[in-house]
Amino acid sequence: MVSPVNAPAAKRRRTTSGLTAQQIQHKRELDRKAQRALRDRTKARIQELENDLARIKASHTPSDQAILEELQRLREENRQLKACLESIGQFAAEGLEQAKASQPMLSTPMEDTVAEQSRKRLAEGLGQERLSPLALDALEAPSQSTPDRALFSEGRSPRRPSEPHDSTFSVAEVVVIDTNNNTRRDSCVTRPGIAGALTTDANQAADEAWVTPRDAGIGYHSSSTPPEPQPGISRSIACAEPKHTSATCPLDQILLDFILSRRSMIARGVPLYDVLGPPKPSPVALLNLESSSTTHPIIRLMTEVLGTFHHVPMPEKMAFMYLMHLTTRWQISPSDESYVRIPKWLRPTAMQITTPHAAWIDNIPWPGARDMLIDRPDRYPFAVFSEFYSANVSVNWPYEVEDAISNLNGQVVLNSIFEKHILRLKNSLIVKMRPTMRAAQYNTLTNEVEVNEVPIPEPGEYDILIKNVCATLCHSDLMLFWGHTAEKPPTDKVTLGHENTGIVAAMGSKVEGFKVGDRVGCLGCSYACYECEGCQVHNLFCKEGTQRLHGFTTDGHFAEYSLADYRNCMVLPDQMDMVTAAPLFCAGVTAYHSVKKCGLAKGEWLAIIGCGGLGHLAIQYAKAMELRVIGIDISESQLESAAQLGADLVFNPATNANYVTELKEKTGGAHASIVLSASDAAYKTAPDVLRVNGLLMIVGIPKSNLSINALDILLGKYRIMGASSGTPQQMREPIQFSHKHGIKAHVTTFTDIMDIHQVIESMESGANAGRFGIAF
Repeated sequence: MVSPVNAPAAKRRRTTSGLTAQQIQHKRELDRKAQRALRDRTKARIQELENDLARIKASHTPSDQAILEELQRLREENRQLKACLESIGQFAAEGLEQAKASQPMLSTPMEDTVAEQSRKRLAEGLGQERLSPLALDALEAPSQSTPDRALFSEGRSPRRPSEPHDSTFSVAEVVVIDTNNNTRRDSCVTRPGIAGALTTDANQAADEAWVTPRDAGIGYHSSSTPPEPQPGISRSIACAEPKHTSATCPLDQILLDFILSRRSMIARGVPLYDVLGPPKPSPVALLNLESSSTTHPIIRLMTEVLGTFHHVPMPEKMAFMYLMHLTTRWQISPSDESYVRIPKWLRPTAMQITTPHAAWIDNIPWPGARDMLIDRPDRYPFAVFSEFYSANVSVNWPYEVEDAISNLNGQVVLNSIFEKHILRLKNSLIVKMRPTMRAAQYNTLTNEVEVNEVPIPEPGEYDILIKNVCATLCHSDLMLFWGHTAEKPPTDKVTLGHENTGIVAAMGSKVEGFKVGDRVGCLGCSYACYECEGCQVHNLFCKEGTQRLHGFTTDGHFAEYSLADYRNCMVLPDQMDMVTAAPLFCAGVTAYHSVKKCGLAKGEWLAIIGCGGLGHLAIQYAKAMELRVIGIDISESQLESAAQLGADLVFNPATNANYVTELKEKTGGAHASIVLSASDAAYKTAPDVLRVNGLLMIVGIPKSNLSINALDILLGKYRIMGASSGTPQQMREPIQFSHKHGIKAHVTTFTDIMDIHQVIESMESGANAGRFGIAF
């Protein structure tokens, strides 16, 4: 028997038989209401899902489109790469077939004779004791039975020891020796008809098919016929030219215009030799610039370009010229003959052929470096890379400059040993792993300013790397020396300065609204959040605590390069002078807002106490706002400058003890006075020049704390105010106003960072109005 506890519960049944008509009606209303609620919930859920789907589609449409565009770009790049690979395969197949068709046996005794002759020639030309082991090893290396190993010279067959010979190797010999001592084999030596052929007939046939005439080592004469392209090599390889963008720098413009002009000459039927000139450049123009006018235009172009890099040693200049000459001749007239002269590591990579890039990149020797420069043009622009590259690259030539050249039949040519040396890629390297610059830094341990060699900084994600044009010293920078600042440098040494203008050289990944080459200036405090309540007053009050003050808590701008938060920068108006604009980003912004915030009407009197760095700008702003100006200073030269800038009255408290009385007699007292001086005495007398309820605007920072009579403030004898100007939103207006009204800072500049001590002494003396700085 089932116990009552375990008995199943009786199933509840809903019946209407026992309900009254009123109860049945109420039940039906509840059922209808429940059904309506269920339908409403279903419809609401469907609508909610449809809205979610629409939002998802809307958010993914741009990314889907970007993915499709990227996929299309990759497909096009893949197609181009396949075409390039097919051309390379065709080239290799033709070379193999031709090499197999002409495979004569090597003559070891004859090869030994040629090596011995080469050794003797080198010993006679440079001296046995000056031959490098590398050159001797290359000459004595055993012969291989592959086509790559065949030694040959331009325009001559192997000679017996009794026959005369030239004192230099040809470029062809250099290339062959290089390819056999380097894992990077050069395809130019796999040419038909010379594989191991050391007999006179075979060697002569090879010369006629591939190399230049006998006198190519010293350059063509004007009557020479340019060589025909090498037969048997697919022209599709030689014609795979690099893709270029529009000019990104002056060098780009020079190269692109020159190549275009030379091509137009070919199109007009000008003889090819007259267009291209000799196949090898002569260094005579580099050694004697006055003779450049008599050289071929291509060589003259290389000479003029390299002549701008005064700090580059002569061996490196000659190497640069040699390589640029090879690439430029080929780009003017792509042919097999000019292509095979280019060493394999200098020939265009797949990225150069498929990706538009700056023309100057084609002359950088390392393929991987070229691809990197193409892939990240904003990070490595010409202004940054060229300075580092030219200052730090070395070809490691172990001998004197004179040993890199030869005098052959009265003509100056590159020594073939030097040619061989620079055609070895491993001989070209960067001697410093990171580019450096000079910076004027404050040493907190010694309380001295010193010029140091420091690394060029790398921009963070919000940074702009600025190649400085001008940096100027502000009086507040001197507070570092006084110890009168709560902002302490984070390290023992910090680069000075927070006023600058310059050119954008590189940018971080999250920078917006700027591009490389923009002319910019920036405020002194960077890296704040720019959004909190404190940042609306001054970036120094950022609640996030990330703010950094240039020249104090982070490196400033008295250096060849400096960093700044892009959110704290602006592009200069067109035609604005960059030197006189530099102080405007501190002194100008501060002076403008101090005048404007006085709130004076046209024609009212404004006393400017301190007519120097900030004062001479405040006078110009006040006159542009149609105010009447009183200039007060203890320097006669600064008062003279104030009068020239339009000050209506000027007074010197040091020579006129009654100046306050005279001032009030002539003006009734100033409606406002701005203290721009850092002098304690200036603040003590500043209230005296005001009329009742006049405004005292505080800008200058004295060494001592201010003493104020609280009763005077309470009774309204005068008012006190400060003019904060440390936010980006306060920057654009004074810069635009200055440009519109032609307001310029008086800047005394020095051209060498080593003159930083003179800059500091000039600022401390206060003898002249204006700013002092370095123009880089």
